[in-house]
Amino acid sequence: MAEHRLEYQVSLEWRVVFDRAALWFQPGDVLMARILIVDDEEMDRVLLAEVLSAVGHEPLFADDGRNALEIWRESHVDLVVTDMVMPELDGLGLLKAMQAEDPDVRVIAISGTTAKGLNKAGLLGARAILTKPVDPAELIDEIQRALDDAPPREYPGL
Repeated sequence: MAEHRLEYQVSLEWRVVFDRAALWFQPGDVLMARILIVDDEEMDRVLLAEVLSAVGHEPLFADDGRNALEIWRESHVDLVVTDMVMPELDGLGLLKAMQAEDPDVRVIAISGTTAKGLNKAGLLGARAILTKPVDPAELIDEIQRALDDAPPREYPGL
């Protein structure tokens, strides 16, 4: 019973955040982008996807760094939002692997457990570092900043 109540409380809190975001951000206010969300926690992926969808972005999902790397290679992703602590390939490993293939990759690092990993991500070139729970307005601001600062992507064959 307590678990259900916690789910409702989190859901209600996020719904209020979404309602506020809808007042602050209207579709067209930000550059619409394809954004890969990488997090081993399903609830976090769903909540981040809700925020991104509310402002018109297209979220893609991966539950660990290995899957994220495959999706990133196969899809035309504009930005990656990744958790730092995950099984298989963690956020730092993912960031390093992507940067080895594309030094201009745009990444926002998030974590709820370790400032050390976030600091390393910042040193490795993450466009922003955020702590969980992520403030949706701050996330949207950082996404916009990362998209604005990045050079235009060229997609061979398109």
